[in-house]
Amino acid sequence: MELMLKKLRADFDMVAKARKESGEWTDADIQEFNGVIKRCIQTNDMTSLALWARWLADLSTGVVYFSLVVRVAESAMRAKVAEAKGGKA
Repeated sequence: MELMLKKLRADFDMVAKARKESGEWTDADIQEFNGVIKRCIQTNDMTSLALWARWLADLSTGVVYFSLVVRVAESAMRAKVAEAKGGKA
């Protein structure tokens, strides 16, 4: 359970940061979700914790994937600009 909670927390932190930056979540949303997860831990509600862990793992994968896509696109754009200027990226 300790490993699952560690992963859940890491995923939550990543997703909360990304969702807050995009305007999808507010501080109140983050506090509410934190509170629900803490109650699940306190009551040993393993079913709900497993559902939260799965959902957050899925969302965090999306955050990582989007970040990688953006980095690749930025790199390609920089290379094209450098090429157009006659240099290297």
